[in-house]
Amino acid sequence: MSPMLRQIKTKFDEALASGAITFTNTTTSRISSEGVEFQIRLAPALVAKPASTLLSAATPSQLPKPNPFLPHDQKLFVSTIHGTHNLLLNKFCIVRDHILLTTREFQNQYNPLNVEDFTAILEIMKEMPDTMTFFNCGDKSGASVLHKHVQIIPVDKAGVPMNDLFSLLEITIPQGNPFVVPTLPFAHAAAFLPLSLSAVSANPIDISIHSSLITSLYRSALLESFRNAGFDYTPFINPPDPTVELPNPLPPSYNLVLTTRWMLIVPRRMEMWNGISVNSVGFAGMVFLKKQEDFEQVQQKGMMNLLKELTFPRHLESP
Repeated sequence: MSPMLRQIKTKFDEALASGAITFTNTTTSRISSEGVEFQIRLAPALVAKPASTLLSAATPSQLPKPNPFLPHDQKLFVSTIHGTHNLLLNKFCIVRDHILLTTREFQNQYNPLNVEDFTAILEIMKEMPDTMTFFNCGDKSGASVLHKHVQIIPVDKAGVPMNDLFSLLEITIPQGNPFVVPTLPFAHAAAFLPLSLSAVSANPIDISIHSSLITSLYRSALLESFRNAGFDYTPFINPPDPTVELPNPLPPSYNLVLTTRWMLIVPRRMEMWNGISVNSVGFAGMVFLKKQEDFEQVQQKGMMNLLKELTFPRHLESP
């Protein structure tokens, strides 16, 4: 066990004992949909999670003020990463050791990730390779806090359910270029990382170089994902001031999933379907539901069909 993971586990146990975090065990089921074994977790604790503080474009003047990350709760604080980010426990979690990586100074959640973000992410995933990072960007993405943050959760030995689709493509698709997954029936862009994170050394220079490569690949995939959805994201790729509380106009929403081998970016059309909210983990093949009725709806609808409802049709075909 790495020192960072040991520190997170110790802090998690302390926070749980003090009541600083809300955690509940979940019941897990699997639903097969178009070649993916989706992992469905029933999590009643989600009912207690506060509503989103992000705003739609219709109400830019009514910006809510609560910011749970500035200042952060010391009982949730794990460490500082590179002087640019704080590593915090997620207050409302249904997975043990669920952590948040937040910018130390305010930046808004609509901003694209930058090289500092990816440097911090890479350092964490190097120490904890059995994890998945995700970024909910925008009011239709499932994001709940306006302060810029990514989330990192452990994955079991079976890995991320979407891995199966990517494993089939890894032989034929070159690393370092965006592509379309043939079997995903909605607009998106994916990419294999230039070098698997497990192969990157802990040398700060190597981490810096690889972080720059991943940042560049992410930006290319982000533009390509929206092109696949029929939109031009170029006006939003370089925000003039990332510290403004709410950009005007609001950039469109999307989800990012990042593993040690690949990334997936999905533009979002809606946050929820029939009251079921889906964030980035849904596009990794994992869905967290609040009620048994939600599970029954998902069974009847089919997970891939549900994801299609929340996204845009594909405008580009796979190579």
